[in-house]
Amino acid sequence: MAVKAIVKSIDINGSELDYAVFGSGSVPLIMIPGISIRSVLLNAQSVAGAYSRYIENHTVYLFDRRKNVQPGYNIDDMGQEIADAMKILGIENADFFGTSQGGMIAQQIALENPELVRRLVLACTAARPNKHSEEVITEWIKLALDRDIDGLCTEFVNNLYSEAFAKRFVNLVIKMHSDCTDEELDRFVAIARAGEHFDVYDKLGNIKCPTLVLGAHNDNVLTGRASDEIAEMIGCDSYMYGKPYGHAVYDEARDFKDKLFGFLNK
Repeated sequence: MAVKAIVKSIDINGSELDYAVFGSGSVPLIMIPGISIRSVLLNAQSVAGAYSRYIENHTVYLFDRRKNVQPGYNIDDMGQEIADAMKILGIENADFFGTSQGGMIAQQIALENPELVRRLVLACTAARPNKHSEEVITEWIKLALDRDIDGLCTEFVNNLYSEAFAKRFVNLVIKMHSDCTDEELDRFVAIARAGEHFDVYDKLGNIKCPTLVLGAHNDNVLTGRASDEIAEMIGCDSYMYGKPYGHAVYDEARDFKDKLFGFLNK
């Protein structure tokens, strides 16, 4: 049976926060994606379809960032607004799955609102910036500010995916974003800049919930080392993928969802 994603909106301190809900299991699963050029909720139904056979035990809440993003918006803000949304919606003791910047947000919530987190999966993320990640994201920001949509999409896809996947889909991604507005690109820039001063590395030992780190040695956005150091500091289990997978291994590796839900359903 097809799973339908329903997109909703909630007011958080005067700002509109969109999210999608799908599934009907007893355990809430908060899914926080990474940076995207356009809102991930435009593809909410595709996400629901990709996870449909895994969510028997879960009701999934896929959160976007808030609509009205201002300069200075940061990971602390993102974490707090999701925590506030969960409290308004009556969600507690949830499983969390955060990818890339979404993993940063999930770390922040686990540290600041541990009562909300039952289990935590961190995929291809980081606890602090590094030289490589700063260079990659700075280039994305430059291309967005220059309104070079083709260049931004090409760099984005090449950094995230394996070479074969990127070659296959880059032209499709460019076509899908060809009508990106200046407002969307400015929002992308503000969200991309949100992690510039994020650093919870020294606090990671305070995360006590069961945690799994999934990463890729050839992560060309945040680096594989960034995933390794999170697992080391928390003292949790981890699994690192090798070639050909890169940063977006969560989209490419066929067994990724098996590992994710195998851990969540222990």
